Amino acid sequence: MEMKVNSERVKTLRLAKGWSQEQLAEVSGLGVRTIQRVGACSLESRNSLASAFAIQSEDLQESEANVARLATALRVLNFGRYLLVFSVCLGLLNLSINYVFGDLPLDRFTGSVAVVVVVGGVVYTICYAISEKLRFEMRVEASE
Repeated sequence: MEMKVNSERVKTLRLAKGWSQEQLAEVSGLGVRTIQRVGACSLESRNSLASAFAIQSEDLQESEANVARLATALRVLNFGRYLLVFSVCLGLLNLSINYVFGDLPLDRFTGSVAVVVVVGGVVYTICYAISEKLRFEMRVEASE
């Protein structure tokens, strides 16, 4: 049965000991590939990692709050990406319509397209900042 392991916590502990992934694999008796994809591993693997770090196995378990926080961060980031793509497509659509029908002067039209694309970029930047804040909170919580 696969278990969720807090990979950020494993990485933090590994770096604190100054170990490479290969060294952690050797100390824990696991394969390098298992260390590389440590987010989902067996109970035995989790116990081996905990033993290598001299901590309790439960300390490596991914908390439900972190899973929910990561999912929220990804949803926010994806929303920002979709909105940015939508705003660029809307700008291109406006450009196409103006080219075909020619009812707006080009300088005025270019300004309106730029505003739409800039607003999309600003919203994406805000979404990215929110998702990074959520991920940072997870890393802080994992290192405690």
